Amino acid sequence: MQQLKKMIKIMKSKQSQKSGNDSKNYQVAGDLNINGLGYSDVKQIAIDVFQNNFEKLSKVAYKTALDRAEKITIKFLDMLKKEYPEGIRQAEYPAFQRTLFNVQKEYAITGNENNGDLLVNLLIDRTKQGERTLEQIVLDEAITTIPKLTKEQIGTLSVIFLTKRVIYDDDNCNTEKLINILIQYYQPFISDLSKNINCYLHLEYASCGKISIAGESIIESFKKHYGGVFNKGFDKEQLNTIKISEEVKNKIITICLNDKNKLRINAMNTNKAIELINKNKINDDTKAKLLNLNASNLMNNNEIKQLFIDKHKHMERLFDVYDNSYLKRFNLTSVGVAIGHANIKGKFGTFNDLNVWIN
Repeated sequence: MQQLKKMIKIMKSKQSQKSGNDSKNYQVAGDLNINGLGYSDVKQIAIDVFQNNFEKLSKVAYKTALDRAEKITIKFLDMLKKEYPEGIRQAEYPAFQRTLFNVQKEYAITGNENNGDLLVNLLIDRTKQGERTLEQIVLDEAITTIPKLTKEQIGTLSVIFLTKRVIYDDDNCNTEKLINILIQYYQPFISDLSKNINCYLHLEYASCGKISIAGESIIESFKKHYGGVFNKGFDKEQLNTIKISEEVKNKIITICLNDKNKLRINAMNTNKAIELINKNKINDDTKAKLLNLNASNLMNNNEIKQLFIDKHKHMERLFDVYDNSYLKRFNLTSVGVAIGHANIKGKFGTFNDLNVWIN
């Protein structure tokens, strides 16, 4: 979607307004002095800002735009009450008013429900920020970027975010549970994926990410993040060839999830395994032998793929598109992270805060 032409006249410092005796005027660029704000006050502020800044269209078109602006404002305030009531204070700040106006403007023009929900999620996150934090800047940029993207491109950002930025962190998670969790998170976005290069070129143009020279398959990412789960295990005899005390063995070795007769390092992935080994002060030579033993018994790619496909046949499409397009070579910017994160949060209701990835 091409960026819409600018339809808004931002008020300049010398602008004046006329109003009735009982009305209040608010401007995106103006200073506000508001004490004891309530939700009805903020709603009125938001609608006044919209009316004063949105270019007047034909009578019918303007009424439609105003109705949409009020609808998205109410949706935002209702969610704010539930998720972050103290965010109401942001209404005092011109920078936030401008961001809220951008949300109203985009929804007023398109009326797109999916984008509206996504914009509201981003706006809620925006209320949690102080002035001029990195996260605030990223969220402001993400809000102005969403109208440039299709539903499919937003879904694509979510898949990249899930694969490259998210790790389900539970050392006690078994194979079936992990597969079910990953399928649950990927499934809503599989139909959005495309092999068309223009999808990724446009995402790059919109500053959501960059296409790199190389990338790894989605299964390789899974093995990197969850090698402790997708592991066939090693025999006790193999472990005995590595000289470590029984006390240390008991601290770092556990039963293999996929074969109760075999063993594995008690960690979700290699990074966690290294942390565990270092914690127990094992020398570098022994550490390398333990890590190699663990890695040499990972399932192969086809075995892991089949586990997913047996659970959900549509995962086959995910693997195909991811591995045979620019999807695996696309690395997200902070704006791409914010949009992918907000889209996932919108689908599932809850998700870790964005500041886990942007700080």
